[in-house]
Amino acid sequence: MSLEGTSVTIGGKSMFIAYISPSQIIAQIPSGVAMGTQDVRVITSAGASDPETVTVNEVQPGLLAP
Repeated sequence: MSLEGTSVTIGGKSMFIAYISPSQIIAQIPSGVAMGTQDVRVITSAGASDPETVTVNEVQPGLLAP
């Protein structure tokens, strides 16, 4: 649930982190997170970020392009 001292939460629940870099984090929303708006926070050794609001939908199509 953390990678190289970085963790991410959504609605207070820890997210699985697949990748981090200085400018990007790829994390997966865990099951059981309530639908609707949720706060996302990034926590590092330097502290926690301000919350960023995202909308959680039951299904959300996506595409990862190179």
